[in-house]
Amino acid sequence: MELYYWAKLLAAKDWKEVDDTIKGNPYREAAKDEMYKMSQDERERYLYLREEMAYSDEISRMKTAREEGLEEGRKEGRKEGKQLFLQCIRLKKQGFSKEKIAEECQVDIPEVEEILKEIEDL
Repeated sequence: MELYYWAKLLAAKDWKEVDDTIKGNPYREAAKDEMYKMSQDERERYLYLREEMAYSDEISRMKTAREEGLEEGRKEGRKEGKQLFLQCIRLKKQGFSKEKIAEECQVDIPEVEEILKEIEDL
């Protein structure tokens, strides 16, 4: 049934028919607003499209920056993880207890235990 109203909205021949079709539906109301903006004179349409493209570009830039930031964070996390792993190995070889290793590495004891277990499994 919803598809029927959308088809009717898109096929409307005048604004009264559009208004009759939307009948309080917020999604169709938003579509009507967009249709109205697009039906304006050429200059208005150009300005509207330019604004929409700028908004779309900004969203794309934000998405790209976020993805790059996440990737950079993952790389940094892997690097820190490797350093922690190597530091735990070095301290263990020097005879440090897991409590002292945790203190030296500034991590909690369960994390040290997990790393030491990985070392034993190698």
